[in-house]
Amino acid sequence: MRPLIEDVLDVLREILSAYSASRSGHSVSDVRLDAVRKVASRELEGYRFKNHDSAEKSIHDACTRRLKLSASAFDLLVNRWFSGDPGEPQSLLR
Repeated sequence: MRPLIEDVLDVLREILSAYSASRSGHSVSDVRLDAVRKVASRELEGYRFKNHDSAEKSIHDACTRRLKLSASAFDLLVNRWFSGDPGEPQSLLR
């Protein structure tokens, strides 16, 4: 089983990639949801999960419930990270 940290790091990488590429007006929440879908799809292709729903739920849970955060709290930490606070990803992963 992959460690929790790997799932969260993959989602953060996807979020960073999306923000770096577009700098669009998408909310962090929308970008997070898309990142979770992308990571879940990759993990599904690697046969880690049996179906897409369980893959998305597990990846989403890694970023929220298993970190003891709500989705909005996760998004707030990511937003602070994008605002220039380098400590936010570190505090998120502790």
